[in-house]
Amino acid sequence: MTESEISALEAAAERAGIPASTLARTWISERLAASDTTDVHAIADALATFSRRLAAL
Repeated sequence: MTESEISALEAAAERAGIPASTLARTWISERLAASDTTDVHAIADALATFSRRLAAL
């Protein structure tokens, strides 16, 4: 992750009142659960989506 993505994650976590690592795991878990798959490509897509979501914060 880039420095700006990390900063965005930390800011979002602070607003939510939880640690950044917890927020990141939650977002990743939610995305993976939504796709209901363990396919490597789906996981890569989930992580790319997570990265875009962070960049948008």
